[in-house]
Amino acid sequence: MSVIFFPFLTQPIIELALSINSYDSFNYSYNSYVFRREISNFFNSDAVWRKTKGQTTGVFQRSLVENRDYILELCLNGFVAKAGLIKSKILEKYISRISKGLTDYQWSLIHLLCYEIFVGCWQSLL
Repeated sequence: MSVIFFPFLTQPIIELALSINSYDSFNYSYNSYVFRREISNFFNSDAVWRKTKGQTTGVFQRSLVENRDYILELCLNGFVAKAGLIKSKILEKYISRISKGLTDYQWSLIHLLCYEIFVGCWQSLL
């Protein structure tokens, strides 16, 4: 069993947050500066100093490479393709580009995959 820990949601941190002037928590181009500094010191980690909310490109790319045959089958023979709404050659090109790390069409493929999986599950219930 794994334990998930959310340090910003623990009672001592919340009480500390409520005791600090809100303007003091925006310094050095980071919001929640005081909390980030203390969490960084406590866990000896720089992860809290990120500027964005996380990056999933590598995970998606690896999943695409490892499941390429299934994804190709799903997208090229799925409901959208059968309805003639996509061009197979272009889709294959995008999948190839994404597998090589070019993420310009990553979200379009994710949306298509989600749609195909949703419709497939929905139709299996009928």
